[in-house]
This record gives sequence, structure tokens and C-alpha cells, in this order.
Amino acid sequence: MDLRGESNLTSIIIAVYNQLAYTKQCWEAIRKHTSLPFELIIVDNASADGTADFLKGIDAFVIVNDENQGCSVAWNQGIRASHGNYVVIMNNDVLVTPDWLKALIHFMEKMEHGIVSPSVREGNSNYDLITYSRNFTKLCRSASRSQVLGCCMLIRRSVFNKIGLFDEQFFVGHEDIDFIWRCKQAGFTVGMTGSAFVHHFGEVTQKQIKIGGRSDYGRSNAEKFFKKWGMSDKGTRVEQLLNKLRKNYWSMTEMLRYGHTLIEK
Repeated sequence: MDLRGESNLTSIIIAVYNQLAYTKQCWEAIRKHTSLPFELIIVDNASADGTADFLKGIDAFVIVNDENQGCSVAWNQGIRASHGNYVVIMNNDVLVTPDWLKALIHFMEKMEHGIVSPSVREGNSNYDLITYSRNFTKLCRSASRSQVLGCCMLIRRSVFNKIGLFDEQFFVGHEDIDFIWRCKQAGFTVGMTGSAFVHHFGEVTQKQIKIGGRSDYGRSNAEKFFKKWGMSDKGTRVEQLLNKLRKNYWSMTEMLRYGHTLIEK
């Protein structure tokens, strides 16, 4: 598979399932705060709350599914339709801030990573996001971690060309971790930067799916992941311990050096 992209274009791909209010906020933030050339591709997984009508009125390429296909299928549909040399996979409950994309691309090219993520604050948006983000990125622009988050990932086109797309056996959840593990397995590095900041409300789509009566997908995904990798998405017990120590170290040193941690809840 050869997915060639335009060097000066970024493709932003978002899968949505209801939750129109979040999609509106996400779109407005992208429109206001993205200064580099981009195309927006939204995959509507059979929303029934007015999302379809809203999407007809915005500047985006929209793919509509007759039923909820889950994230991996929807993201792959978006990737196949995309043209950018960079691809952003983003949840619809994310709010970007000024120059987020420029900072991510700069960090990716400087560090030669295959996947990068911005720093994130999760939970309720009960603060002045723009003022906070400007202060945060000013203080933390030199901070980084060898970690990425699935809610907002900038991925090189070359990563897809080498390892393929997202594994469609996973419905919602695990597909991002599986992809990141495959990326590392193929020799790519990943990283998070304090020079870009977003807000993530968290688990909006998962809650909507459970409201719709489908609550068994988490266990099913976990079983499929274990069958594929021979371990849970947390890794081996040794890896879990090392990851815990590593994250505690990152949080402690970031707070001491910058007054913030790159993942805030």
C-alpha cells in the first residue's frame, strides 16, 4: 500500500457518533487555531442527533456510515480519503489551542518521531483555555516525553506506508495502543511535547455507545488484544512497573522544572 501525501498539507481525521455539542466545539477550535494548510475529514458513524445536518454546513469532507463502525474502521476510511503528508487522528471531544499543529510538526521534524502528541488537560473545561495554554506552552515548550495519547496523534504518512492502517478487529479502544506498539516495533519513535496543548473532555464516545446499549465491546477488545500480543494493553508486569516508575518520574521532574505536568487531570 502506497499512501502518498502532499508535503504542505495535514489531514485531520475525526470519527463521530452523536455528541453534536462536542463536535461543534472541536470544529470551531480547529477552524480558529490552525494556521497551517489542512483538510478536515469527518467520518459520521450513523449519528442520530443532528450531527449529519451540522456537517453539511461546514468545510469538511464527510463520510457517512449506515451503522456505527467503530473508530478503527472510521479512521481507516478517513486515511484512505486523505491527501496530507501528515495525518492527525483526533477525538471529537478535543479542543485545540493556538499554533497546536505548527508546534507538533516542528517537534516531529526536530526529533524525527513517527507519532507525536500535544500535552493535554483532561476533564471539565472550567478554565480560560486559551490563556492557560499560552502560559503552559511558554513554560513547557522544551519539555517532552517518549509517550503519545490516542485522543490526538500526529502521524507521518510513512508510518502507514510501512505498518498499514488501524486494526479493524477492535471496535472502540485498543486500536490506538495496538497501532502505537506496531509503530515502535517497526522502528519508529514517538513523543509528546509541551510546546502544544489541547483540552480533552474524555470518554465522550464510549459513554454514548454504552447509552446505546452496547457495553460488551471493552471485554471483547481486551480479549482480542491479548490473543494478538500475548499480553494485555498494559504490557507485561515488568513493563507495567517500569511504565509506572517512568510516568511518576516524568510528572515529578516536569512539575519541579516547569510548574506543570504534560498530562494534567
